[in-house]
Order: sequence, then C-alpha cells, then structure tokens
Amino acid sequence: MAWTDDANAVDNFDRLMRQMKNPLVSWMNSMTEYLDGSPNSVIIRLMAKCVLHYNTGCEELNLTETESYGYMISQISADPELQNMMQGFSMMMMNRGAGLE
Repeated sequence: MAWTDDANAVDNFDRLMRQMKNPLVSWMNSMTEYLDGSPNSVIIRLMAKCVLHYNTGCEELNLTETESYGYMISQISADPELQNMMQGFSMMMMNRGAGLE
C-alpha cells in the first residue's frame, strides 16, 4: 500500500503542506538574494514549489488531497527551471563522486 492510500498519512501531509504555505512564502521572499545554483538552493526551491503547487491544487482547483499531490508532482516534473537546476545539481554530484570537483 502506498502512503497516498493511508487516510491518516494523507491528512497529515495535507495539514503540513497547508500550514507551511504562508511562512514559506514569507521566508522565500527574504531569500531571493541567497538562492543561487548551489545544492541547498535547489532543495529549497523544490520544497517551495512543491508547497505552492499543492496548495494551488487544493485552493484554486478544488482538488482532493490525493489529486493535489498528483497535481504537485506533475507540475514539478514539467517545470523547466527545476529540470535545469536538478540537472546541474546531478552533474555536480557526479563530478564530486568522480573526484573532478
């Protein structure tokens, strides 16, 4: 069974994503000058986009929690900015692993 089939897990995920939205938006607004192509920036931007897409699904599209999760994943997967950041991040990690960096 996947966690998305567990009502308790889905409910807890929903509460987490909805409660994070406002503080995360505020924090991200204060972080703009610090977000570069570093691994930490990639992770932070990915997290922020996940929260925003999930909440868009719930609040604007009136999707269920599970549908909002699917919407979030589809939006993240199709985001060219995140694809480029993840590609750069992956390349950097492979170079480090190979001793090239």
